[in-house]
Amino acid sequence: MRVVCFHGRREIGGEALFLSAARIFAGAANHAGFSAQVRTPGFPSPPGSPDRAVVKISREQLSDLAIPAEYDLEIVCDPLLAVVPPMGNALKPGGVLVLNTQSAIRSREIRIASVDIDAIALKYAAAPEAAHLGAALAGWEALEGGISTRNAIEAYREIKGEAMRETEEKALAEAASTTKRALSAE
Repeated sequence: MRVVCFHGRREIGGEALFLSAARIFAGAANHAGFSAQVRTPGFPSPPGSPDRAVVKISREQLSDLAIPAEYDLEIVCDPLLAVVPPMGNALKPGGVLVLNTQSAIRSREIRIASVDIDAIALKYAAAPEAAHLGAALAGWEALEGGISTRNAIEAYREIKGEAMRETEEKALAEAASTTKRALSAE
């Protein structure tokens, strides 16, 4: 089993970018033939507070609903939360950290991709989830592989209830390629 954690902040009404990206990523994993589930803490954080969504992914059917405390891949969606080590210092050895930040952050202990994901979404006037999804796909590819862009586009349509526009597809592709470059530079 692999574990991916999306960090962000809750919005009024309980929704959030990080949660939407996690749901779409889990849907993409399901489309790729994995078993995936999204878990959040028992009680959502108040609006504006840091929060997380954990995606458990396995080739075997998942039945345990526990939220793992260690992660193989962390995506920090909120630039204000882009710290190293990430919140909770829960990245497994050999794991990958993707930070949504304008600054290049490096570490000798952690494999990091610093990518201005928000700027990529803004460049294409795309839904931000699409760019964050692209960064997550690239991080996943560095660890495991097996989830395609096509899987992500199908999951986006199911979760969002609308087809991914061309602008979202471009943002997804650029975020993925930028993240791959950042990881290969490490």
